[in-house]
Amino acid sequence: MKTVATNTTVNVANIDLSPTILEIMGVGAENQSITNLLRGQSLFTPIAPDRPMITLNTNDWRSWSQDGFGITIDNLAYVFSNIEGLRCFDHLRDPGEKNSICANFAIIDKQKFNQIINSNHFLKNIYAYEAP
Repeated sequence: MKTVATNTTVNVANIDLSPTILEIMGVGAENQSITNLLRGQSLFTPIAPDRPMITLNTNDWRSWSQDGFGITIDNLAYVFSNIEGLRCFDHLRDPGEKNSICANFAIIDKQKFNQIINSNHFLKNIYAYEAP
């Protein structure tokens, strides 16, 4: 239970619920081929504080005129829409997301951001980012 308490200080998501429930039920070990398909992590395992959390407002079966996504890494939030473009916020300094820090992109790890975008086909379709 110590790991669960430690994970209260990191970003977790709904995708972590299924692996956690499967671990509680004890069905993960013998069904490794199925549990490996889950994108989340059990809350009984240490979750990296810099694990990117991805949210989408559209996908293969839901579309709107405004495509967008959010990526949260530690205290930084990247919010993109095809209408407003890319905005970046520091949740510790600006919890209300009032002041975008994208103009100061030097503090944002561009390479990590690019890797996250390119590793997810939904994000690549929404945001056409080219590596510098």
